[in-house]
Amino acid sequence: MTAENAKARNRGGFFYPLAGIILVWAIFLPGVFTGQSALAGLLEHDVGFQWIPFKEYARWAFALGYFPLWCPYLFAGMPFLAFSHTGLLYPPGWLLWIFNYAKAVNFY
Repeated sequence: MTAENAKARNRGGFFYPLAGIILVWAIFLPGVFTGQSALAGLLEHDVGFQWIPFKEYARWAFALGYFPLWCPYLFAGMPFLAFSHTGLLYPPGWLLWIFNYAKAVNFY
């Protein structure tokens, strides 16, 4: 194999990852500029009934200055930190508390 063949083969290695990134951005970018959520069709399912209220409750609790260990608003109360769907200890999920979850998920 010559050096020219190796260079030509290596140049093609950037095409597929770049095409994947462009494809993902093409799907989510319109929602970023229009303010719509990428989850618009899913808001009638678990995302709308469970995940968004959990993220909003966590954001509300942090805004009041306390760490939400317990959620008194579900049934007779439930352990909020122990329930893994809340994502309280997941570092990338912390970005979703800063902004509105339904809109910030476009960047997540």
